Amino acid sequence: MYLASRQISWLEYLGDNYITCGEWDDMEGWGAFLKKFPWDWYATLTFKFNVSLDGAKRRLYRWLRPLNRRRNGKAGYFAVVELQENRKAWHFHLLMLGVGNSLPRTWENKWYLGHAKIRPYDESGKAVYYLAQKIAKKEPADYFFGGILEDAAMAKEIMKEMNIPKNTY
Repeated sequence: MYLASRQISWLEYLGDNYITCGEWDDMEGWGAFLKKFPWDWYATLTFKFNVSLDGAKRRLYRWLRPLNRRRNGKAGYFAVVELQENRKAWHFHLLMLGVGNSLPRTWENKWYLGHAKIRPYDESGKAVYYLAQKIAKKEPADYFFGGILEDAAMAKEIMKEMNIPKNTY
């Protein structure tokens, strides 16, 4: 579901109800939420040319589609879109799961639009808290789930485990 035109992040929308924004304004809350997922990779994708936000997202989806097909629809991700200050160009930070035995180098090489850096997810959670900090400071232009996580079923289960009040999801 695409909600950017309404200025509501995808993560604020899970199913038929909205998460109250106050629950997610702090870095620790975001970090604890994102850390619950079994991430495999942390990726940063940049563009070597200027592209609109919508154009950047289309190119990201085009890059992710073959990975998800190869994994029989089992790959998923959480993406944060940021504007690179010095170049005024968009770039992505992604937490990815369900990649199986796919090699990061293979997918780095498939990102021919700029620079790609894909590393195994570090269990210390540094990547999660880096993204949580960006979101809490209201820095990113957008953030959203995709792939197998797009229907928010796993997100809802994690929220239940965290005992977030039912009226917030």
